This record gives sequence, structure tokens and C-alpha cells, in this order.
Amino acid sequence: VDDTHDPAEGARRVFAFAQDMLRCARLVTMPHNDEPVSIRVGIHTGACVSGLIGTKLPKWTVLGGTINTAARAEQTCQANHVQVTEATLHLLGDQSSQLQPTGGVFCKGLGMLDTYLWAPPKE
Repeated sequence: VDDTHDPAEGARRVFAFAQDMLRCARLVTMPHNDEPVSIRVGIHTGACVSGLIGTKLPKWTVLGGTINTAARAEQTCQANHVQVTEATLHLLGDQSSQLQPTGGVFCKGLGMLDTYLWAPPKE
């Protein structure tokens, strides 16, 4: 356990990485139709557990409700957007002004979830 971990700094870094992913995705085209790659990103902040799973072919994985919530945020996200939960929004500080409220999305197993969207500026 890292006692010096700053959740706000972690949220800002993950959000910046997601923004860069969307910007870069526009530069990559699909080989079959020359359309830009379309991606969705969901971000949630909270506790999780990580470790190796399996003995014959061990795989690194991250587990927990936080991961499930982030996955639901991604699944309900518009294409080429980043969707963050309210837990992450509160940690983003000044960057939260870049996000627009969705009015909530229904997530299986979670019910209504307050989320916020970011889209890269149009060129």
C-alpha cells in the first residue's frame, strides 16, 4: 500500500491519458474502410485489487467494483468521448470544467450513475 498516493493526481493523469488516446485515435484509420478509429473511455475512481490469476498461464488482472463501474461508464459512453463518474469528476479540479453532465446513465447492476462527458475539440 502506497501511503503517499494522491487520488487527485492519479485521476488527472488517467484523464490526460484518455484525452491523448482520443486525439491519437483520430490519426489512425481502419484498413477496411479508411475511417478513423473510434474508441470510448470510461473512468471511475476507487479501491481495487490487482494480482496474478491462474497457474498454467498466469495473467495480471485488476478486480473490484471500481473496475466494473469504469467498464459500465465505457459501455454507455458515446463514441470518441471520455465518460467519467462523479467520483472522478470531484478529483479533477480545474479540469472538471471541460466536462459536460450527461444527466445520468443507467448502468446494469448499478442503476442510475451521474456521469460527465469530454470530447476532443473539432479540428
